[in-house]
Amino acid sequence: MNDAECGGKMHLREGQFEKAHTDFFEAFKNYDESGSARRSTCLKYLVLANMLTNGDLKMSWIQFGQQLPSNWKYIMAMNRLVGAYQNNDIREFENILEQNREAIMADPFIREHIEELLNNIRSQ
Repeated sequence: MNDAECGGKMHLREGQFEKAHTDFFEAFKNYDESGSARRSTCLKYLVLANMLTNGDLKMSWIQFGQQLPSNWKYIMAMNRLVGAYQNNDIREFENILEQNREAIMADPFIREHIEELLNNIRSQ
């Protein structure tokens, strides 16, 4: 795990979502340039941080995912999760989490923040 990824995790836990997003993007770029397998995990964290910032979720993250064909199923699950989040569709969001438990919920760091995303949808 590189410094940018560690910083992203720290910032996300502290509720500093924009800083976390910046760090995760930097970490993803570093991992991608070096061909590290951590890039797919970091991409997942980047998407999580982006949802928590309520930023423009139509970012080009899926283009990055296309470079990771072995993780395409996971990338598409995250894409569907983003869509449900954008539409404030809590049922669909929960269905996607359930159907993709291994791809999304197996990561303890993601699990830490899913409730916050659910609360955001509920409060819309």
